[in-house]
Amino acid sequence: MVKFRVHLLVLGIFVCVLGFPGCSSNTISITLSPTTSVTINAGQTQNITATVANDHNNEGVTWSITGFGSLTDQTTTSVTYVAPVGISTESSATITATSVANTTITATLTISVNPVLAISTTSLPVATLGVPYIGVIGAIGATGTFTWTLTSGHLPAGLSLSTSTSSSISILGTPTAVGTSDFSIQTVDASGQSASASLGIIVNPPPPL
Repeated sequence: MVKFRVHLLVLGIFVCVLGFPGCSSNTISITLSPTTSVTINAGQTQNITATVANDHNNEGVTWSITGFGSLTDQTTTSVTYVAPVGISTESSATITATSVANTTITATLTISVNPVLAISTTSLPVATLGVPYIGVIGAIGATGTFTWTLTSGHLPAGLSLSTSTSSSISILGTPTAVGTSDFSIQTVDASGQSASASLGIIVNPPPPL
C-alpha cells in the first residue's frame, strides 16, 4: 500500500509539471506589457512584450492581430505594432499572444489609433494658358467641417480657390498668364487641428497650331 501511494504521488508531480489542469501552481499564464489599453496616433508604433509564467521550456508565444495596422519584428517574447496611416476616423486593433506550450492560453491588448490631420495632395496638374483648369487639394485624418485658407503666395492669374467645408477644395478658373505660382494652403478641422502644405501650379503656353 505504501508503494502504491508513492507511485501516485510521483505521478501527480509529473502531471503538474506538464501543466495539466488542477495544478494551479504550474498553470501557464501570459502577462503583456503594456498591461492596459493604449492610444497612439496614426503612423506610430507600439512595442509589446509578453512574460509567460510556468513556461518550463521557454517556448514563448505567437502573435496575431485583428483590426487595423500590422505587426513586425515578431519574436517569442515581443512584437511591434505599426499603426495605419491616412485614416480619417479613430480605429483600433486587438493584439493576441498565444502560448506555444498550451494554445488555449492567450492574452490580449487593445490599441486605439487616433487619426492625424494632413494634406494628402503633394502636387497639382499643369495648367495651359487660356484653357479651363481644375485642381483638387485633399486632406485626410479628420472628420467634420474644414476651413481652408491660402496662407502665403498666390495662385496663377485667372485661378481662384473655391468655397469648401469638406475634406477637399478645388482651384478653378482659366489661366491668363504664363509662369509658375507657388503658395501655401492650410486646413483646420472641427477639433482645431491644422495642417499645411506648400504647392505650386505651372501655367504653360498653349501648344503651337
